[in-house]
Amino acid sequence: MSEQPEFQDKLTGYMQQVPRAAASSKVILKSLISGLLLGLIVNQLASRSSSSIYYQMQLDLHTKSVTFATGKDVIIDQNLIWTEPHDLCIISGGHIIIKHDVHIRAGGHVTLMAGNEHQVIFESYSLVGSSGGVTIYEFPRSYKSHRYDSDIDAMDHIVYLHRFKHYWWVCSVFDLMNIRTAPGDCYALYDDIDASPTSYTYNGHGFLPVPKFTGELDGRHHTISNLYMSWPNDDLVGIFNRTVGCNQVRSPIHIRNLKFKDCYIRGKRYVGLLAGTSQFTTFTNLHLANVTVVADEIAGGVLGTAFYSTLVNVSTTNVTAIARECFGELVGVDTKSDVQTSTNTCVS
Repeated sequence: MSEQPEFQDKLTGYMQQVPRAAASSKVILKSLISGLLLGLIVNQLASRSSSSIYYQMQLDLHTKSVTFATGKDVIIDQNLIWTEPHDLCIISGGHIIIKHDVHIRAGGHVTLMAGNEHQVIFESYSLVGSSGGVTIYEFPRSYKSHRYDSDIDAMDHIVYLHRFKHYWWVCSVFDLMNIRTAPGDCYALYDDIDASPTSYTYNGHGFLPVPKFTGELDGRHHTISNLYMSWPNDDLVGIFNRTVGCNQVRSPIHIRNLKFKDCYIRGKRYVGLLAGTSQFTTFTNLHLANVTVVADEIAGGVLGTAFYSTLVNVSTTNVTAIARECFGELVGVDTKSDVQTSTNTCVS
């Protein structure tokens, strides 16, 4: 199609703009594209009418997977129904408003990604469904008061709930702290996070650990930098006091695809960057650089203690764990856990 390079240039222009936009902005993040390009980008210019775009999208979905990205609100005002196992990914810098059905009848996956501080909004009796699964990324209307029930409207519009996955965007270090309001939900980093403000929060103690995390966190290969927390009189210090999965090795919770740089963590006992202690948790694709963890007893670069947990593909550069006893570059005390792959350039 002759117009595709022109559309790609237009999209590249969006991706080069500032990522954290106000509601009126027309920005699309490059990070929303990387790792989620499930097929060819729809060859449509913004100047075309909505009916023209959806007509072409409908045609394309019969032959290939489609990713449609824009910095504007996306309004589904016509049915999108196809019978081939092709994926649809809609990425918006604003809201995604579903007014009509989006339905795959042959097993493809639907991904809907609203922008920072925006939501996926369902109207009327619209339905979204695929036996291959539906994944929604959006920002809570209020991090201070949100619960998973606040997404009940979306759940009422999903056809195959057992294949539905929902993520809340984490856009700042304060969003990360506010995971405590719904610690059993799934979260994903929207972009890199500069946690420098933690150096002066809570009277100089810094980041306030989330007490107990039972959900899921996907960093999407973004970096959290300059994280500071100092709670020298407290046990179980880390981003999470503890991570707790199901009491079966087959049903752990997952924390994955995260990078950390220039972080300092201080506690009394059971201290680690990600958690003071973990139970039945799988950590995958982590990288730590220039991280210091200090405790009186039991300190680990990633975890203070680990019980029936798994660390896969964890790498470190200049990670130091300091304690009078029981310290390690990754884990301070390990009980029936499994470190499957790890590389490092520094011995603690």
